[in-house]
Amino acid sequence: MKNILRNTILIAFAMLLFATVNTKSQGLSFELVSVDDLVNVDPGQTAPKAYAVIKNIAGESKSIKVKIGKSDMHPDHVVGYCWGLCYQPSVEDIDSPDSITLEPGASSGEEDFDLLLAPADWMDGVTEIKEGTSVFHIEFYDVNNPLDNLRFDITFVVKGTGVEDGQPKMTVTITPAIPNPTSGMVTLNYTIPAVVASAVLNIYDVNGNMIESVNVSSGDNSYNFDTSALATGKYFYGITVEGQASDMKSFVVAG
Repeated sequence: MKNILRNTILIAFAMLLFATVNTKSQGLSFELVSVDDLVNVDPGQTAPKAYAVIKNIAGESKSIKVKIGKSDMHPDHVVGYCWGLCYQPSVEDIDSPDSITLEPGASSGEEDFDLLLAPADWMDGVTEIKEGTSVFHIEFYDVNNPLDNLRFDITFVVKGTGVEDGQPKMTVTITPAIPNPTSGMVTLNYTIPAVVASAVLNIYDVNGNMIESVNVSSGDNSYNFDTSALATGKYFYGITVEGQASDMKSFVVAG
């Protein structure tokens, strides 16, 4: 019964994640170089961060500010950020007072922009972040032309303890899907501890619908999944072992 409940919880927060994570647009002047768009937070982990790097692809220098929307932030979470200067966690939407100027062809530094997830009651000295999912809507924009912007989402998934009856947490490792993007067969590689008799691999679409659920064995293994009948877009997968959910990974089905 405990396992069924935990699987239900996993599916519930996955639906919230999948319904919001796929928002992304590229501005006329900006390109997204890299981003930690999905951050899995382990139980007890404090001060998790996500980073993003952007590039000025215009032919002139750009002064850039950032907005952070929090409409899909978990009520037990708050977030701080750095852009130019660093700011303490808050619950309000953000429009940065500071701008960073990028010359043509230049990229922001690897640590110029970050999000810092914190518990809502951090000012009371609390450091443990409660289980739940928060999605933050990021928008970098040209100070002189706010319609010239770059938008994407960053998601934090804070997992529960995953420990029952004093048993230790099972460590499941999932490596990136190959190939990614794909238009046919995709290989999902994973490692499950040998002490586990069986586990379940679940694959979801962006609406949170489970499109595949299969029992998988322990050890270093892989699962070949045929995507040829799927619509183009982003898909997510994870492994559940005895009610404990692994970190999620994603792959893209190309047209």
